[in-house]
Amino acid sequence: MGQLRDTRIGPRLLQYIDQCGIQPSNLRIELLESTLLDERSVTIVKNVQHLISLGFAVELDDFGTGHAAIVTLRKFDVSRIKIDRSLVENIDSEPELREITGAIINLAERLNIQALAEGVETQDEQATLNELGCSVAQGYLHARPMPLMQLRAWIRDWQTSVAT
Repeated sequence: MGQLRDTRIGPRLLQYIDQCGIQPSNLRIELLESTLLDERSVTIVKNVQHLISLGFAVELDDFGTGHAAIVTLRKFDVSRIKIDRSLVENIDSEPELREITGAIINLAERLNIQALAEGVETQDEQATLNELGCSVAQGYLHARPMPLMQLRAWIRDWQTSVAT
């Protein structure tokens, strides 16, 4: 959060990505909605809006756990919401979770925002999320955290499996 209080964050990020040869749209800035709700966050809000105007993609992490998630969606041009694990765990066996998470996915779809489910650990959770219209997920079902060198090999293996 401290970096988002830096009024020069936009130019600094542009300088860094220019040195790396990438575009702002290739970099995702992940925020907790609580970061944007702090009463002292006027500078943060302005900086986030500026980063969006520069072409950076902004994601809201742990969506559904805060008290003003929908207000945050109105305030910013968010490209993705990350549905918190607490709304994903046991979604296949708890009808209330299915209804709540389904409503979030539906809201995201209507606002043209991608929904990503965090913490997917079972095939049944993934199948339920797919039924609800959320096909983007992360979690131990797909891969565990790994060092960069392992990630490169994992990506190659995954691309090979998708191609066949």
